[in-house]
Amino acid sequence: MKAKMVGRTLAAAVLLCAAGAQAEFVQGEINGWTATTGMDTNRAFAGDLVWSVTLTSTATRAASQFQYTQSSGWDPQWGTGTSSTNAGVNSTLGMAHGDLDSSSPGNLTFAETSGLRYTFRLQGDSSWWYRPYAIQATTNDPISISSVSDNSGAAGTNAVTVTATLGAAPSGEKVYVRYTTNDFAVSGLATAAVAGTTATLTIPGMPSGRTVTYYVLTSAMPTNVLKSSYDLCTLRANNAGGTNYAYLVGEAEPVFGNCWHFPTNVEPATVTMRNPTNPTPGADTYVYAGNYQPDADMTGGWVFYKKSTDGSWSSNSLSYDSAVGDNAYWIGMIPSNAVALGETLQYFIEVDYLNGGADTTYLGTTTQTDNVKYAQATNAAAHPFEATSAANLGNCWHVPTNAEPAGAYMRNPRHPYASNTVAIYSGNQFAGAGNAADQSGGWLIYRLQGGGAWSSNALAFDSESENNKYWTAAIAAGTFAKTQTIEYVLAVTYTDRDPTYLGASGVVSRTFAALADAQAAPFTFTYGDDPGLEPGFVYHGGNVVKVASDTIQIWTKIGYEATNGYRWADHAEVRYRITTNGATKRTVSGVSLLSTLVTPKVLASDLILTNAMDYSHTEDDPSENGNAMWWVATIADDELTNLESLVQYQVAAWNSATNGGNGVVRKAEYQTDGAADEIFEYRMYTDGSGALTVNGQNADYTTTKFFIDEADSETAAVSVRFSPAGGAQNVEVFSNVGRRDLVDTDWDSDGVPDGIRPPDGNLVTTNDATAYFAAFPMSWDGSAFVWSTNVGKCGAYRLTARYQTAEQAGSTNWTWYSSDGRRDHAIVVSPAKVLQQTMYELNTLTVKASNNTESGRSTFDDLIDPLVSSNADTFNEFSIEYLDKLQANCLWFQPIHPAGYDRSENDPNTGSRYNPGSPYATRDYFSVNHFFGRAGTEEAALTEFTNFVAFCDRGTNRLGSVNHQGTVNVMLDGVFNHTSWDAEFGEMGVELGFCTNKDDRIGWFKPGWYAYWQDYGEPATYYHTAWSNDIATAPDRGDFGKWADVAELYYGKYSALVRHNPDNNGDYLNEEDVYDFAGMSQDTIDLWTYIGRYPQYWLQKTGNSLTNRPGEVDANGIAYDDYGIDGLRCDFGQGLPPQLWEYIINRTRSMKWNFMFMAETLDGGVPGYRSNRHFDILNENMVFQFTQAHVSDPATLRTQLENRRTAYNGGAILLNLTGHDEVMPWSDPWVTASRYAMVSAVMGVPMCFYGQEQGIGPYAGTADKWAGFADFELNFGKNIPHFKRWNKLRVWGEPPLDAASREMAQWHGRVNWARHNSPALQSANQYFLSRTGGGDNSKIFAVAKYEAAGAVGNGQDAVLAFALFVNDGDHSGANDTYDLTGCWDLLGLDNSTGTYYNVRNLAASDAEAELWPTARSGADLYANGVWVNFTSDDSGNIYDDGAIVQYLKLEEAPAPGTETTNSPVPVPYDWLDVYYPGEHSAAEYETLAAQTASNGTMTVWQAYVADLDPTDAGAAFQMESVRSLAGAQITVEAASNRAYRIEFLDGELAVNPQIWNAFQANGGWTNVAPYTNRHVFSDDGTATNSGWPVTTQRNYRIWVGLP
Repeated sequence: MKAKMVGRTLAAAVLLCAAGAQAEFVQGEINGWTATTGMDTNRAFAGDLVWSVTLTSTATRAASQFQYTQSSGWDPQWGTGTSSTNAGVNSTLGMAHGDLDSSSPGNLTFAETSGLRYTFRLQGDSSWWYRPYAIQATTNDPISISSVSDNSGAAGTNAVTVTATLGAAPSGEKVYVRYTTNDFAVSGLATAAVAGTTATLTIPGMPSGRTVTYYVLTSAMPTNVLKSSYDLCTLRANNAGGTNYAYLVGEAEPVFGNCWHFPTNVEPATVTMRNPTNPTPGADTYVYAGNYQPDADMTGGWVFYKKSTDGSWSSNSLSYDSAVGDNAYWIGMIPSNAVALGETLQYFIEVDYLNGGADTTYLGTTTQTDNVKYAQATNAAAHPFEATSAANLGNCWHVPTNAEPAGAYMRNPRHPYASNTVAIYSGNQFAGAGNAADQSGGWLIYRLQGGGAWSSNALAFDSESENNKYWTAAIAAGTFAKTQTIEYVLAVTYTDRDPTYLGASGVVSRTFAALADAQAAPFTFTYGDDPGLEPGFVYHGGNVVKVASDTIQIWTKIGYEATNGYRWADHAEVRYRITTNGATKRTVSGVSLLSTLVTPKVLASDLILTNAMDYSHTEDDPSENGNAMWWVATIADDELTNLESLVQYQVAAWNSATNGGNGVVRKAEYQTDGAADEIFEYRMYTDGSGALTVNGQNADYTTTKFFIDEADSETAAVSVRFSPAGGAQNVEVFSNVGRRDLVDTDWDSDGVPDGIRPPDGNLVTTNDATAYFAAFPMSWDGSAFVWSTNVGKCGAYRLTARYQTAEQAGSTNWTWYSSDGRRDHAIVVSPAKVLQQTMYELNTLTVKASNNTESGRSTFDDLIDPLVSSNADTFNEFSIEYLDKLQANCLWFQPIHPAGYDRSENDPNTGSRYNPGSPYATRDYFSVNHFFGRAGTEEAALTEFTNFVAFCDRGTNRLGSVNHQGTVNVMLDGVFNHTSWDAEFGEMGVELGFCTNKDDRIGWFKPGWYAYWQDYGEPATYYHTAWSNDIATAPDRGDFGKWADVAELYYGKYSALVRHNPDNNGDYLNEEDVYDFAGMSQDTIDLWTYIGRYPQYWLQKTGNSLTNRPGEVDANGIAYDDYGIDGLRCDFGQGLPPQLWEYIINRTRSMKWNFMFMAETLDGGVPGYRSNRHFDILNENMVFQFTQAHVSDPATLRTQLENRRTAYNGGAILLNLTGHDEVMPWSDPWVTASRYAMVSAVMGVPMCFYGQEQGIGPYAGTADKWAGFADFELNFGKNIPHFKRWNKLRVWGEPPLDAASREMAQWHGRVNWARHNSPALQSANQYFLSRTGGGDNSKIFAVAKYEAAGAVGNGQDAVLAFALFVNDGDHSGANDTYDLTGCWDLLGLDNSTGTYYNVRNLAASDAEAELWPTARSGADLYANGVWVNFTSDDSGNIYDDGAIVQYLKLEEAPAPGTETTNSPVPVPYDWLDVYYPGEHSAAEYETLAAQTASNGTMTVWQAYVADLDPTDAGAAFQMESVRSLAGAQITVEAASNRAYRIEFLDGELAVNPQIWNAFQANGGWTNVAPYTNRHVFSDDGTATNSGWPVTTQRNYRIWVGLP
């Protein structure tokens, strides 16, 4: 905010008051501290407003103490305190400090001498904190002045003697006369000569006719002090009872009439007051005199005229012509034969009056532009008006660099090549006030420079705009050769003017009456070398962004990139040095052009450092050579932190031989409107900017960003430090931070909300709690003044600081931080839900259209449910349920309002207006286009829209389907910088009283809401029809053409407004941050009010109560603050005043705190930085990294993301890969999808353009299912889905990838689900990962995200986000291991062996499944990193889990097990690993143990018990041998740590049941150390062995188990 410095003015009192008031007292040692004699006013003179009393001293005191009090009490009282001073008796004024601030003033002092009279005079009243005073001493009481006389009657113009009679001889005071001729705006002072009681004074001589006013006064103060405050220093005065004395010098001045004649003024009606302005030999000249009739009644007059070389005057009488209001106009004729061609006409005018209202008045001039009145004809004749007779030329022009007519320059292209056809345009005023004329044709006349015959081509009519018509002719391609210079002129013919010839006058045109004269001053241009060999132009324009205290970005626009992608420059760099020795005296941050210096102080050879520029994106350009390229360089250097640092630099670009160029280096501003090889000087900081910091950041035009949830009572901490100049008092912060709810207050009672026109900040005090902008006292902490607060209300705020010097203390004057080039700090507090959005852009009429006709369009009602019941719960059809499956929770609709008809763009297929027309040419902001309702009426469309929003609020549909993600947010697209040419007020215009009917056109009643066609910084003045008005075509900028179908709105004057093209084209980069509040007209205030009501109107229409209710929910659990629309995308938002956006944002947030604002700001550099100072989301040029640069490696993507994060200080950007004005970036939709996975892992707002999630690709010449839409428009070389003509999204019936389209949509849903359910993915906290060996894997995007530092350890979210770079023609997979040590503490991990972790892929079909079979220890992760593997479609489908995206959520996990738990016998994992190598989860180990071994006779766990190889098909647990030796000897292979038992069965095995018996002795053993590999058992049949002898066949079996 710019503070207006306002002080209290103490003027001499020259008026009378009826009687003196008595209330104040002097109480001190001089009167024994009593209050017996009160001070009163009217004591010194009639009308005296100063309190006065005279006291007699009875003692001498060097420092006599006293105070001023009121009503004989001590409350209030004034004495010493802050800013107080003691008055010097008869020498200086003093200042008394009051106790109104609850202080206790001390005693004032003065030097007192016994016997003297002391007159105390005190300014002000009891409300003043600080009161000036004077003390004057005299021997006796102050003398009176009893009478005053003068000799003015006889003095004439000589000095006048004034005689004053005194009541006594002076006793220490002097007598003066104060005189003036202009009501004391300026006055003189003369000292009297005094003899006894007579004072004689002299007033100097004055010119005759002047009135001198004077009065006589006495004072004991020095003259210089007296002059500084006459009333305060006056002891006594005689001012004739309050009227003052006066006399007329000499004769009375003549009484001139209120008449005028300004030759070029357009009055009356549509003619100039000399018509034509330059006399024409073939026509009479008419002159008009205007007169204000209420002052005096003009009855006639004469025009006297002659040729300048003649001696005598001729005359013609004036006759009455017309009246406009109280102005009457009379006209006189000067005949055509008065002067010949080239001769000078002279004339003056006599104006006669009736009834003595005025004397005869003669009109002449001294400058030919002023209007001087004379009493005598001879004086006027000596100062006549003059005009040279000339041909009757038309008002035509040709300014080669002007961006007119719409879509072209007047020489197009401005810098052509021999292969270009060069179109030359002339402009002519055919209607409106001034020299309008009817052009009938003309010729373009041209030749090769240097001589030779002239050629000519006829002009043909081209177009009409406002009061202008344009004609054109062309020089065909190939007419001349490269590098040749052409000169040309234009001949313009008329039906009602003489032939008019256009030649050059600098960079503009000049009209000539003769062709030869024009040919002597031709326009010229030089054809370039072969196109593409070198840059077509290099334009910088001072586009520098300070992205950090030690970092700047330098942006440059370079021509061209051809439609085939060929770039005319493949290298660019900044050549620079950093210094503190400035070449200019610049004291504020910003860029200076050193070419403006008379003596160069910096040479190109001084710039010894270089920094390469990177290609960023292209921008639409009207040139047939292609579009403009944006390049950017980043300079980071610690030296830049020096507050006096300057960067002196050049910007150079070239096209290398390897790219087919000539290698010639071109430097900014080559082939633009500036000087080539320009050296720029950028100052980082404004003087004194470092004095104020906000959260540690230099406050000068910087931004602090927060995201809070008011429903959870979150707040944002703001800490301010200020170090003003020494001696600063009353140091305060001045801000509206957190005060959005006061945006519509009118604190200063000027009838305008303070959010529209803030009050004078000097008048706001810390006591003004109800003010929108408030002052807050700062406290001293020992090193600086500090202030802090916690902001709990979302809004767009400003903050500065101020203080008072000792001289300012007690007044309303302040010294402001935001002055002398320093600007306010911005604090943007956005709703936290901004970062929770996954956006989906769509066009209502197209998204579910059955065909591309009017009857086939879709409407809002169609969007609620699936139209085919079988499509429920599928990805086959758009609906609210579909959005739930896609996990898209924010819909951005292209504009939904009625489109304009008049002057709208025509469809080349039909020759008639596009149908339904451009949604960006808004006709009524407060209505829904009738096409958006099935019934075809605006009422039906509104009902369908509000019904749709209600279903979105509830997150459901008519079928009862529940949206698991909750409310679907609805964001409208607001186009506020322009309207259609037939725009109507709508309902809001009626509500605000601006019109009677809602379909009244805005221009009829408020033409001043639009910009004036010749100056975008002034309002238009009239509107009859769309074709008859003086309104400017949008936009204000001229560097990318004009939009002929829309009219530019006028929001007042502000820094970034481009008033004229091309003169001020660079002003869109102006960052002075000034708005002309003082110059706001009522029309402008009304327009701000009207546009400010837009969000309120649509909130109310869609069910919002317009009252914030944070945290409250309805019976269905829906937050009340989610009712109604939820956001606004602001088309070309960067082009409107920041102060306007702050008003709209804060006003809207006072009703719905979580309303979201997104700005379109596609330029590089400064405009995005500006928009970030108030918007939540930037719809900026990151999209071009995909649609144009086709980013395909992690380093580039990381750089682009980090550059924006730094530049916007944590502000959110739209992470869209395409949009309604762009093409699909890759022909392979999985390339696009892989980039979507990357942007969904970083802070911002990821966005899908409708159809993107189903796999549509770019238009390739046919509107087929692969392109996804039925119709396309070629827009600046890009084929984009048509939105002006009926269109259809084809993906529902013709999926571009067939069945895989639905799989792709489901894949997008999983990515979006992951983001919704991960605070880490949404957050700004990130760390880009490197491979364990360092550097990047060019195929993998890798970033660690964490909710807050120390995330996992504090129970918060942390995710390792990886995505595969799928590229055109390359679906190969990739894998690598990534190092976590750099972000270990940020992730909150423990690198001990006792803490374990596992991960889940949030983007998988089962987001709960752990991916690592065995949890990994922190020590392992720290030492070995994380391995990630992408299979793409190498061994499956590209949409399979983890194939191209893995969002790995890190979580603490239990320590891993070592053996199975479900098998009858625990089997060690490491034993299983021997036979089944690889990583296994605990569940997989259980499965392995339970499965059948390869031998088919046992399970794996049994093989473990038997110590067999489970993978050996021949493995068996069996006896080695059975021999009969004195019984039986059984040999068994034995394994270590196994227990064995042998049993026998006598008889046949076939017996049933079998009864096996244990041996009584030695039948069981355990193989423990020392181990044996076999065991021999002997059965001798003894009782001690078996219990009974062998009688028949004996059978044996062996059991093995674990000990």
